[in-house]
Amino acid sequence: MPNVLVVGSFTTIPLHDDHRELMQYAWLLSGGSGSEVGEITVGVNADHLIEGTKGFTPELPAQERADYFRLHGYADHSFVNNDLKISEQIFESYDPQIYLVGADWYGKEPDIMEQTGLTFEMLNWYKCSLVFAPTLNRIHSADLRKGK
Repeated sequence: MPNVLVVGSFTTIPLHDDHRELMQYAWLLSGGSGSEVGEITVGVNADHLIEGTKGFTPELPAQERADYFRLHGYADHSFVNNDLKISEQIFESYDPQIYLVGADWYGKEPDIMEQTGLTFEMLNWYKCSLVFAPTLNRIHSADLRKGK
């Protein structure tokens, strides 16, 4: 079964509904309901990346957010992503066949590719598909911070 990679800021812990749905979909893609199961790896963006891109410091440090995914059964592996780029080292370490992206990126393929440094050639080289989660995309962590 395929290994699934999910990378994001995940500044709201415990996870809100959309992030739980994202992780549920990752589980399904990895074969979670079958006898053969792939692995799920979650990359959590480092605090300095969130400060630079979103303008606030997360309440929980990145390593605690990364550990949360493993400790609560959402992921087999987790790491702190110190660069917005998805490096070849990440592909070589975790061997994902699926890079799962939240619904808020749907229709913005050039943007996600630019931000992560991925190219379709790189995805093809590592035999990895870019997949958008079919979540309803009703909640944004930034809105939760603003009290919406």
